[in-house]
Amino acid sequence: MNKTSIKTGTKPSILVPVTSAHPDEALEFIKSTKNREDFDIFELRIDCLTNALNTELVVNYVSNALKLAHGKRIVLTFRTAQEGGNTFIPPDDYLKLYDAILNVAKPEFIDIEFNRGRNCVQRAIEIARKNNISIILSSHDFDKTDSQIDLVNRMEMMRKFDVDVVKMATMPNTIHDVLNLMAATATMRSRHPGLSLITMSMGSLGVISRLTGEIFGSDATFGKIDNSSAPGQIDVSLLKTILEKVDIAVG
Repeated sequence: MNKTSIKTGTKPSILVPVTSAHPDEALEFIKSTKNREDFDIFELRIDCLTNALNTELVVNYVSNALKLAHGKRIVLTFRTAQEGGNTFIPPDDYLKLYDAILNVAKPEFIDIEFNRGRNCVQRAIEIARKNNISIILSSHDFDKTDSQIDLVNRMEMMRKFDVDVVKMATMPNTIHDVLNLMAATATMRSRHPGLSLITMSMGSLGVISRLTGEIFGSDATFGKIDNSSAPGQIDVSLLKTILEKVDIAVG
């Protein structure tokens, strides 16, 4: 199976989260970015909607967002409350909502949470594959960062689901935690050159990982225009400028 890379061409992608509480506001935000060239992908954060569990409303929203995305790719994400999101949703409802959306609307990527458990992950992957949607398998830890060995082992377990992108975000409590994540990323890149990775260390300590992730093997990073979706995200225009300078520096 050919894998879809999260990269934009040969360069890391910049994703901007859409975190509005109401579909109309979210769609206006998407329209307002029509002429912006400082990011590549929208992440639709469904869990941020006030009525995130209203299937009809969400399906209509995603369908309209796809029409208004002016050529930019879209990642569909329901970040559950257990992983730092805004809305609690049981596993069965999580699957039913994704199935309902993908039967109608076709974003390029869907985010599936690794911590949902093997059975839920496998069923979500089946839903995505039957609709020809590429898959980001994600893991978030808002409390800590594990050892480099544990981070690599976790990403290896995620890779075995044969998804398109493996994403890992962790919270550092010391600068050594940031180094652990960046080293784990470099290890995965060395072992699996063709694997698409997104890794980031969150919060103020982890900002460096968002700016220099390309050096260690991360293929994308997140920036904000108005509201951030995780601690440590910086303004997308500044992010774009820094990434360009890093790219020049590393050749």
